Amino acid sequence: MKTLVGSCVILFALAAIAYTFGIRTKQAAGAQGYLTCDGRPAANILVKLYDKDRSNLQQQQQQFLAALQAMQVQAPPLPANAQPNPAPIDRLMQSLSLRLSEFVYDPDENDTFDRWYARYQDVFTADAEVLDDATKARLLVSRLGKTEFQRFANNILPQQPRDISFDDTVAKLQSLFAPTHSLFNRRYKCLS
Repeated sequence: MKTLVGSCVILFALAAIAYTFGIRTKQAAGAQGYLTCDGRPAANILVKLYDKDRSNLQQQQQQFLAALQAMQVQAPPLPANAQPNPAPIDRLMQSLSLRLSEFVYDPDENDTFDRWYARYQDVFTADAEVLDDATKARLLVSRLGKTEFQRFANNILPQQPRDISFDDTVAKLQSLFAPTHSLFNRRYKCLS
């Protein structure tokens, strides 16, 4: 029995090759001149197997399409103000964040928030115009240095930075990190 099955497998493989290239061979058992297995032409068996596989694949495709349509029907529609794909927003935030240098307050060097914001104002008004107010504020606060962020966060307590609008955040940072003059600088300017 095993040898019959093994020989049929070999004949099927040969029949597939012969069928593919249109080769007709004669065999003692094959009266019609085709490879045979158990008295049946092997090419006909291959065609039947091909047709059966094709019908199975068509059934699977129909089942998949039906399941896909069912998933689309079950999915709730997005609200009008919802953004369909957050990935572009994340990429935009990352891109903008890389363009902004970290703000470090140094009043002696006149590194104030006004100067820093004047340098990057176009990033917030033009490049980040698609972002909502809260996201812009989050981007701005993310570019503060460690001590600057801590000072800002302590100044707005009990609120959190995420609770303040972009315009209010800018105004608060402008007041916190404004130019200051030391007593020495004031006396020096007065005497000169």
